[in-house]
Amino acid sequence: MLTEEQKQQIARRLDAEAKRQKESKVVGVWRSTLTEREKEERQKQIEAKEIPF
Repeated sequence: MLTEEQKQQIARRLDAEAKRQKESKVVGVWRSTLTEREKEERQKQIEAKEIPF
């Protein structure tokens, strides 16, 4: 059997790991949306230069 202290240590470790994974996932999503936005901005700039007014 685990003591109460050991259970708390395990719970803290699992919480910390879950938090790290969630943060890295959020950062990954943020980066991919950022690059999508950058691509769209570049495309708009290119199109603006190609169309003479």
